[in-house]
Amino acid sequence: MMEQSSGKPIVFRAERADKEHLARLVASTGIDSSKIMRIALRLLTRETLLKAVDDGVLAETPQQEPAA
Repeated sequence: MMEQSSGKPIVFRAERADKEHLARLVASTGIDSSKIMRIALRLLTRETLLKAVDDGVLAETPQQEPAA
């Protein structure tokens, strides 16, 4: 984890407007997005994760059912 000179962790925040850019970035890596999400969640501090949930950044989205 990166730290500031004060020893506090550096927090990276994705604004809602950045979601499309991040989605394209993830797709361009060729790595499974669920694997990237698991890694990203491990890097988040508990406080940052709770704030992201409160802000709606990590809100659950309804899953579409597969076509029969």
